[in-house]
Amino acid sequence: MVFISLGLLTAILGTLGIGLGDFFAGISARKINERKTLLFIFSSQALCSFLYWLVFKHTFESSLTFITLIAIAGIFQGIGLMLFYKAMTMEKISLISPIFATYSALTILFGVFILKDHLSLLKLISICIVFLGAFLASSDFSVKKLSFSKGVGISFIGTLSFAVAFLLMTIVFKFSEFYFANFLYSLSTFLVALLINRKELHQIKKVRYISLPIFVGIIYASSNIVWAISLSQIPSSVFGAVGATFPAVTALAGFILLKERLVKIQIIGVSAILIGLILLGISS
Repeated sequence: MVFISLGLLTAILGTLGIGLGDFFAGISARKINERKTLLFIFSSQALCSFLYWLVFKHTFESSLTFITLIAIAGIFQGIGLMLFYKAMTMEKISLISPIFATYSALTILFGVFILKDHLSLLKLISICIVFLGAFLASSDFSVKKLSFSKGVGISFIGTLSFAVAFLLMTIVFKFSEFYFANFLYSLSTFLVALLINRKELHQIKKVRYISLPIFVGIIYASSNIVWAISLSQIPSSVFGAVGATFPAVTALAGFILLKERLVKIQIIGVSAILIGLILLGISS
């Protein structure tokens, strides 16, 4: 019982960390733009991931397939998160975060079609609920024709990109040690962020509010480690159900701290996304 309690505690802490990290990443993007936010977040996240690797594990993997997969995943993650941060500057954070979280459902579908993974009935139902929720949350029913805001559209593109990255990393984690792979994943995304910001690097020292995205990077890195510890101590179905609620943390922060309000259909849609993600976590 002690191990289960510790596992649940770390699962909750990791979920709170990711949810609040997403919220403050959105705030940072509104202050210094999404490109610099990505750069500063992953500068600290890569450093923290490296330190965690030194502390917890010292295994090393250098195969060409391993490095290539992580490099490609880092590119897709960098693009996906940058678009996610951009979308949060254009729309309510409490709306964009649950929509972006549908990447887990897309990852499973990619796995089914590309890797021939098994799709259970519960997973299929969960994915349908997630996508229905995304449709309800993002659609503008105030006009007669189907339309989405520009921020929602950007979020969907970012979700697709991040889902590809997530799929590649699930392959990597099947045959490699977590801590080293996680460090290289963060490092590759940091290098992508450097490339994106290459024309503005000379202005980096003048950027204000850099402490916020740096702090977010520390939160992200620590939350990933806490989640890894949790997953080793509780059933994956319990971990999946708890971890899937991180968009609710982000949405709640937007509601309380930014006074964001969603219309009824958006609330129904966001709720459906969360329910679908929880069921997806249990089924996985």
